[in-house]
Amino acid sequence: MKKIVVADDEVKIGQFLKRALELNGHTVRTAETTEAAWALITQEPPDLLITDCKLPPTDGIALMRQVHAQYPHIPVVMITGFDETETEAQARAAGAKGFFGKPLNVAEVCAKVRELLGS
Repeated sequence: MKKIVVADDEVKIGQFLKRALELNGHTVRTAETTEAAWALITQEPPDLLITDCKLPPTDGIALMRQVHAQYPHIPVVMITGFDETETEAQARAAGAKGFFGKPLNVAEVCAKVRELLGS
């Protein structure tokens, strides 16, 4: 069973992803801010981080950079509801292993999680 942290300030999206990923056999913890996500990550490093690009108070890309500096083995998948082309380029340049626009296609997200985690 793989551990995943989902960080999104939209509670409904975080809970939606949590349920979908748990149905696929993963343990999922959610956070609504970069600070809360970092606390979860440092408390018990996950196997994967899924984070919104626009996550207060900093942003998801800053969180991803922080994760990669401390835990370079943790892959990060970014999600966004904003300008996808520019944001995706920034996210991928910063090391994102996947990128999805909102509204999310849960089947695509789960397929990417399986690919990254080998499960």
